[in-house]
Amino acid sequence: MVRKGELVKCGPQQIKSCVKLSFHEETGRRCSNGCVGASPFVDGWYWQLRVDLDKSLVFPPNIAVSSLRPDLVLWSNSCRRVYIIELTVSWEEAIDEAYERKRLRYSDHAAQEEERGWTVLVCPVEVGCRGFVANSTIRLLKEVGIRGQAQRRTIKELATTAERSSHWLWLRRKKMTWGAK
Repeated sequence: MVRKGELVKCGPQQIKSCVKLSFHEETGRRCSNGCVGASPFVDGWYWQLRVDLDKSLVFPPNIAVSSLRPDLVLWSNSCRRVYIIELTVSWEEAIDEAYERKRLRYSDHAAQEEERGWTVLVCPVEVGCRGFVANSTIRLLKEVGIRGQAQRRTIKELATTAERSSHWLWLRRKKMTWGAK
């Protein structure tokens, strides 16, 4: 099992650097530097990003009121588009089940948002605890414009982080300090 925060921490950095989006460090809002092409991240659309690293993410209330806390929420009020990104780190054999479980978890919520006029993309992404990066992760990277060498580098970093974190947990599996609280 991998600590989810480890993988989520590299996600926003990859999104910011590979797609050439710049986010204001304090507010998490996108600065207008533009990106040309078929990507939804075109110049003039104002994107905001929230990441749940410490179980403190509050879903943006202007989109919907929800008690659900996805790992990442990326949205634009100007184009009324939202990405709900949920990371799952599981055994490689259970990746398909994890994808379906996370997709279903947010399906009702997404339907409510779509009724309010938002385009919603629920993006469960999976990385196996032994370093396998699932197709859902690759699809999301392509969707946000991370392609080519940047995509390969991101996939390698995700795989390495998952393996390293799993190894760290394995080495500490018998530590008594991990007991029930």
